Amino acid sequence: MSIKKKLKIIFIGDASVGKSSIINYYYNSTFNNNNNSTIGVAYHSKIIKLNHDIKTNKYSTITINNSINTNIMLQIWDTAGQERYRTLVPIYYKNSNIVFFVIDNNDYNNIQKNIKYLSDIIKTYLNFNITYVILLNKFDILSDNNIDIQYINRWFNQFDLYDLDLLFFKTSAKTGLNINNAFLTSIIHHLNKYNTDEKKQKTDIINFKNTKKNNSNFCCII
Repeated sequence: MSIKKKLKIIFIGDASVGKSSIINYYYNSTFNNNNNSTIGVAYHSKIIKLNHDIKTNKYSTITINNSINTNIMLQIWDTAGQERYRTLVPIYYKNSNIVFFVIDNNDYNNIQKNIKYLSDIIKTYLNFNITYVILLNKFDILSDNNIDIQYINRWFNQFDLYDLDLLFFKTSAKTGLNINNAFLTSIIHHLNKYNTDEKKQKTDIINFKNTKKNNSNFCCII
């Protein structure tokens, strides 16, 4: 099997936010209540097929006259969320193409800490060739502690992350809400962004304007 491209994907976030469950659902379309906590780092690989339009140099799921079926290998690194393993994150963050940062939708009190953690990683190992994806997980659980999108956006502004191109998804590893969509959209977004050198791909992304600057790239896919 000929592999056209390889994408390195890393999952980061606190312990028990559902990183491993999201990956498991993407692979198996199932949810396991008895998932053990990741120790250190877990590795997964998967080959997906996308259509590559030779004429426009764009990737999509749509077959057209000029497109060829292309194999993309996903190399997925699932990092443990416990504090003692966080020193491993920079090792696997290096040379990543897509970073999925997972937040527990019900963890309202720790949202500032979580985004600061992501901010520290981004600013320490800044790389504008990375696509950053925020997954607000456990969206099957609705409570008074649910996190508002605008509240997340405010903290991204607070930590000066307005120059990055961010994608946002509400997900549930239990029901499968947006799991496949998050992966596929993020992968296509990344491939098309760096194949064409365009700052932003035209999709159904909702833009949130930053309160500090008018060129915020924070975006949301519901």
